[in-house]
Amino acid sequence: MGFRVLRFPLPVLVLLGASSCQKSSWEEIAAASPQSQSTTSNPERSPISIETLFPPSAIVGVPFQVQPDGSSSIGVAGSGFTRTSVVYFDEQPLITNYQSPRAIAGLVSGDLLASSRTIQITVRDSQPEPRKSRVLSFEIHDFPVSILPKIREIFPISVQVGVPFGVLPDGNCSIGVTGSGFLPEARVFFDEEALPTTYQGPNSLSALVPAEMVSSPRAVTVTVRISGERRAGAVPFIVKR
Repeated sequence: MGFRVLRFPLPVLVLLGASSCQKSSWEEIAAASPQSQSTTSNPERSPISIETLFPPSAIVGVPFQVQPDGSSSIGVAGSGFTRTSVVYFDEQPLITNYQSPRAIAGLVSGDLLASSRTIQITVRDSQPEPRKSRVLSFEIHDFPVSILPKIREIFPISVQVGVPFGVLPDGNCSIGVTGSGFLPEARVFFDEEALPTTYQGPNSLSALVPAEMVSSPRAVTVTVRISGERRAGAVPFIVKR
């Protein structure tokens, strides 16, 4: 079947450095991968290798890395990718966004997340000759409502008064949270104050941090809450002098 490669905003997991306004994501994981670093100067002649999926799993009916058209975006890190590489969801080719020889993303429509199952993710390229990656499994699973969300890490864990961190295009600072059991209605809290929160998937959130909340030295407790008493935390976040 015919296929077009479109440019879409890439999914980004915001893993934030304290003062460098650094963006860390599955693309950076790709760049740091020993397998990826072995990529030759001509990826069209290299074998296709896939090493990491972001996210590695999803929840039935719950979108992740939501795009403007409502689809979800799955990031693939590896090596040997070209502008004609295509991400396959089992045998379903996805509209694919090329970023670099080590990072691409495929758009997943809502109907593909309608049931729990294990998907085989591959990357294929027909030019200049047919190439196909190994298989990585992508799990779509049911989410028991009794499971509580959990925080694994926050990024950054501390900042200095007056020093920007995780700066977004609109100038706001932000904090990244990784863990498990997150849903689209999850909210990140600084002590008892809810932050504007972006759901990136069942394992990651990001939240805007108003300047006044980091304008003086303080110790904050970070939690994630999902309706009522379902909460994860608490993780300390320090604003230093």
